[in-house]
Amino acid sequence: MRTPTATGAMTDAELRVTRERLGLSADWLSDHLGVQIRTWRRWEGGTAPIPTGVRDAITAITAAALQLTAALAASARETGQIVTYRNDAAYRAAEPDSTYPSGWHRAAAAAAAESAGTDVSVVYHDVPVDQ
Repeated sequence: MRTPTATGAMTDAELRVTRERLGLSADWLSDHLGVQIRTWRRWEGGTAPIPTGVRDAITAITAAALQLTAALAASARETGQIVTYRNDAAYRAAEPDSTYPSGWHRAAAAAAAESAGTDVSVVYHDVPVDQ
């Protein structure tokens, strides 16, 4: 995963591919950016122009994901394990200050596992919460 480096408006394909790679839903991102979901769908569908500020927001989210990925990979090299979260409730219970959904964490965990090597296992955090 790398931080987008282009400037200006994103293409509809860039927006969707980056969103999916980050493990984020269109619903979460539209809410996070304060736009209606139908606006987001128009952006991804190529029927409405994507404001240039969206690239900046996506770049910031990608940078946070890269930091998390690096931290998880470093930990995995020491412990042989990457801990992630089964669902949003488990993620919130363990990381109450995070504003991201558990899918974002799982995407970073997958990237970290790929980066750390083959002797790494990915496991769920054992916080008892309703599933």
